[in-house]
Amino acid sequence: MSAEILMPPVFPNLARGEFPGDGILIVDKPSGVTSHDVVSALRRLTGTRKVGHAGTLDPLATGVLIVGVGAGTKLLTYAQGERKSYEATIRLGVTTSTEDAEGEVTSVRGASGITAQSIDAALGTMVGTIRQVPSAVSAIKVQGKRAYQRVRDGEHVELPARSVTIYSALRREQPRAGVQRADSCSVPILDVDVTVECSAGTYIRAFARDLGSALGCGGYVTSLRRTCIGSFGLDEAFRLEDLSERVSAGDLVPVAPMARSAQRLVPTIRVNSGQARSLSFGRSIRMERHTVRPLARDTSPQDSEGHDTDTSAVAAAIYGDVLVALVVLHSDRWQPRTVFARPQDFPYAGDEIQSDRSVQQGQDRRLECDAHQRDAQAPSASDRSSAALPVASPSASTTGKNMPHVERIVRS
Repeated sequence: MSAEILMPPVFPNLARGEFPGDGILIVDKPSGVTSHDVVSALRRLTGTRKVGHAGTLDPLATGVLIVGVGAGTKLLTYAQGERKSYEATIRLGVTTSTEDAEGEVTSVRGASGITAQSIDAALGTMVGTIRQVPSAVSAIKVQGKRAYQRVRDGEHVELPARSVTIYSALRREQPRAGVQRADSCSVPILDVDVTVECSAGTYIRAFARDLGSALGCGGYVTSLRRTCIGSFGLDEAFRLEDLSERVSAGDLVPVAPMARSAQRLVPTIRVNSGQARSLSFGRSIRMERHTVRPLARDTSPQDSEGHDTDTSAVAAAIYGDVLVALVVLHSDRWQPRTVFARPQDFPYAGDEIQSDRSVQQGQDRRLECDAHQRDAQAPSASDRSSAALPVASPSASTTGKNMPHVERIVRS
């Protein structure tokens, strides 16, 4: 460990752990801490600073937080676009500055006359692809600065509406009537428990605000729990306290291995050892389309660095239980984008030797052609005494180290 990993101030009694290996871990985030606080805690528990998360949860919120450890951080971008499910309690009759229980009351209308039937009808109108204005205290950047930071600095922030999809929005129980003290008076309120399944980019606080607006009484979130992101659910989530106890007992943090994690985020290509070696060298491989299950569209931020999202799809190339690389489909070939394995990790025998020899022979022929072209352009015999011939060397297109857009994530 190159630098001291300090004890997170919000978790003062965490054990110091050792690196458990690269992969993904699902954490049940507690209330009252930020998602970054969880990352800080796991840096100590896993003995590495290379920890990140996908899908930020507000301090108020609890539930599923996907955490990448080591090379697992390279998989997090593919979790960002997964569907999410939430259980929330929405208080109708009052609005707040932050659209949750932590803000100051901004309006008091009361929820008198609001019925379960009217709530169900309003929820029904919010299902589908809608235009949602994110909460002003969200983490969206406005001219390089987080929106919530601008609000804290006293600025008025207006964010543009964005398209999101609400797949389902259902009331779980009968609304609970009550009163809330606000502005020296008692306000009749209703607490409504709802379950929402939505696309990435949806703000449940904004959903609560819009539900209250549709009912004409205002609303805000009093509790929020994320129950799943894609196929990752609460049934496999670990509490930080339990992880600390495991580490204190001498165990490692139970990180899901890279291959198993990648299979849950992107489609899978099963490769043989020869193909795995080629990919680990940074070479592209050709495979029949029927060997690959339906592909997810590539939504990686790396697209801004030259990848064509109109024609590329991403998949995980796996040999046995080893994640070899994340690969992108270009025409009829799979080009490695991020390489996780080393050539020596794979056997080198049988028909795969012949396949690899064929690749090498093709490279040798290209080098030979390059040499003939240089000979044709070489100086005349009278000039050779003063000009040295160039020395043939493999070009970037035939070696793995300089392949364009290939990132190597190999732990020694």
